[in-house]
Amino acid sequence: KVMKYGRTTGQTNGKVYAVSSSSGDLLWQLETGSVITASGAQHPDGLFFTTQDGELIAVSYDGDKLWSHSVGGKLYSSPLVVGNNLIIAIMDGEDLLACYTTNGNQRWSFQPPK
Repeated sequence: KVMKYGRTTGQTNGKVYAVSSSSGDLLWQLETGSVITASGAQHPDGLFFTTQDGELIAVSYDGDKLWSHSVGGKLYSSPLVVGNNLIIAIMDGEDLLACYTTNGNQRWSFQPPK
């Protein structure tokens, strides 16, 4: 959760907050429109959050929303950063796992055999 200017945290009120680690002052906040159920992931390209409504959201270190994708299910865990990829686990969706690049392009998805 540590970032360049402080710490970020997502809340059940659908907002992401960035707080100065030295003063505790609010640096910025972003309305996501959905409950954030896990910690964000950090990458040099930005911060990444998942929502209960199945949105994968990218946020700049200045608090600007860079992109978002609906994954067709619910997201309850943090994105896993592997190099320039974000791997997410999807609940109640057609796919079980999906991989997006940090610039928002879907790389692959996995559906278990039936």
